[in-house]
Amino acid sequence: MADPEQHIAELQQTIANMTNQLQVLTQREVDRQAHDQNQRNQPATLGEYMMPTSRGPISGVVFPKVTTQHFELKSGLINMIQANQFGGLAHENPHQHIETFLELVQTVHIQNVPNEAIRLLAFHFSLMGKAKTWYRSLPANSITTWDELYEAFMAKFFPPKKIAAMRAQISSFTMNPGETYYEAWERFKDLLIQCPHHGFTKYVLLQIFYSAIDDATRMFIDTSSSGNFIELPLEEAWNLIEKTALHAQRFSNTRSTTSSIAKKGSGIYEVDTSTHKEASNSALIHEIAMLRKQFNDLNTLKAKAF
Repeated sequence: MADPEQHIAELQQTIANMTNQLQVLTQREVDRQAHDQNQRNQPATLGEYMMPTSRGPISGVVFPKVTTQHFELKSGLINMIQANQFGGLAHENPHQHIETFLELVQTVHIQNVPNEAIRLLAFHFSLMGKAKTWYRSLPANSITTWDELYEAFMAKFFPPKKIAAMRAQISSFTMNPGETYYEAWERFKDLLIQCPHHGFTKYVLLQIFYSAIDDATRMFIDTSSSGNFIELPLEEAWNLIEKTALHAQRFSNTRSTTSSIAKKGSGIYEVDTSTHKEASNSALIHEIAMLRKQFNDLNTLKAKAF
């Protein structure tokens, strides 16, 4: 008499083999039907191949499904986006375009519609010219998330060559003749905004700017820090430049800080009276504040003693 367990195992194996054969046959039938459908969709003659079809190209971006019924982008949002279009020209900044686009899209909130879906649906409205052509040339169904679209966009319009050029502009920054301290600092920060992935640390950026400014501005900064600017902690040094540049912009006269340097002789420079006076006033204010603090500390100690 046959072993029951062996008989059951043989039946299970037979069922598994039949299931695999059925799956193979089913897939073959599906492939055959798809092939037949494709053949029916193909033009039969050369003339038909040359005729345009209503199907059009398949989009490179796969738009996510949303559960909300009657979902559509409002014309007001589309108009705002189209008023800030990017064409892929050399003078245009893709980082600033993305920031502006996201600012506009974030003003819209639709129930049950993720913000990523709105970004993917609306982004093509923000493009024109070469940028629009690039978008339409994306491989079919190659983009499924906003991060993928962002990376593809930046790879196209902010390639490594452009990054290297921007890094060179930052590292070789110089203060222009006739430029004020505030104007130079704002122009320097603008370069950093244009290339946020420049790769420089804050320490290196401070070194670049401090070396790029003229003698009068450097003296003003040193005086504002009691001559210890290079000894300041990193964040304190950055904030000092931010504050003193703003102070200089608010209270300076119409002449630039740079123009206050007069060449006295061969290789010798002289700081004019107004610049020297401004720097001295800052030093006196700082010194008075320090003395006042010491005086208050002394009074506190006396009060504790009694």
